[in-house]
Amino acid sequence: MNKRSRYHFHLGAPDPEMDFIEDILKLLQIPYTYAMYRGARVHHCDAYRAEHVPAREIGRRTLVFVECAVRRQPPDILIDHHNPGDAGHSLGPEHFWEASSVGQLFALLELAPTDNAKLIAAADHCYAAAVRGKCPGIEPYKVRKLKREGMYKHEHPNMDHGLIQRYVDRLQRSPQIVLADERVVFLPEDLGRGHAPEYIAAQYAATELGVPVILRNHMPHSRQQRLHLCGPLEPFTVKYFMQFWAPRHELVRVYGAPMRGYAGGYLEYLFDLDLFLEDSK
Repeated sequence: MNKRSRYHFHLGAPDPEMDFIEDILKLLQIPYTYAMYRGARVHHCDAYRAEHVPAREIGRRTLVFVECAVRRQPPDILIDHHNPGDAGHSLGPEHFWEASSVGQLFALLELAPTDNAKLIAAADHCYAAAVRGKCPGIEPYKVRKLKREGMYKHEHPNMDHGLIQRYVDRLQRSPQIVLADERVVFLPEDLGRGHAPEYIAAQYAATELGVPVILRNHMPHSRQQRLHLCGPLEPFTVKYFMQFWAPRHELVRVYGAPMRGYAGGYLEYLFDLDLFLEDSK
C-alpha cells in the first residue's frame, strides 16, 4: 500500500469545493465514502451529525473526515475550516490556501497547488474577500466566473439564468438594519431549503452589488430557519452580530468567522420581520 492509498476519506455535503476534492480522490484512486444522515447524503446543516462509517469500508486505513463529523467515531485526521478549532477556521483571506479544505487536502497528499485549485479554495474559504482582491495571487474576475459557473454546473443545472438579476433588484429595494456602525440589507423572504436556487442566487447578487446582507432560509430535515450574514463585512461587525445581535433575537447555534466575513444562527420561533427591523431605526 503506497502512502496515499493508506487513507480512507469520508466526505461531507456536496458543493463545488467538495466535488473538486472528490475528483482528486478519484484521480488518485483513493477510497472514500459519503457522510450520511437518515439514509441520504448529508446536507450542510446535518453534516456534523452523520451516521457511522462502516468498519468494513475503513479496514486498516487512516480515516480522514472532510467537513463532517460522526458521533462517537472521531477521525484520525480532520480536514475542515468551518468550526472553531479547525485548522483554517480563523484564518483570513491572506491565508486562504492553507486555511481551505482544498489546501489542507493538497498538503496531506503532498500535491503541488494548481491555479484552478487555488481559485476553488479562495471562492470557498472567503468569496466576498476574494472578489475584492484580498486573496494574494487570485484575480477577482476569475473567482466571479468560477462561482457563477459552479452555480449552474454543480449546484443547480436547471437554475433560471434571470434569477440572479431578480435578486439584484430585490436587494436594492429591501430594508436595511444597522449592525455596529455598518448598514446591512435584510432580505425578508424565505429562500427555500438548504442551498436552494433562490438562496444561491441571492447570495451571489449581494456580492455583485457589493453589499453585506442577511439571508433567511429553511434547513432540510428541520423546521428551523437560518439567518446568515455574509458579504463585504468588517470583522467587528461579524463579532457584534455573534455576541450581541444574535443573542438579543434569540438565535441559537450561532456560528461565524469574523476574519472571513460571515456569521449566522437558527430561529426556534416563527419569523416576524418587524422584530428584526427595530435595528433600522
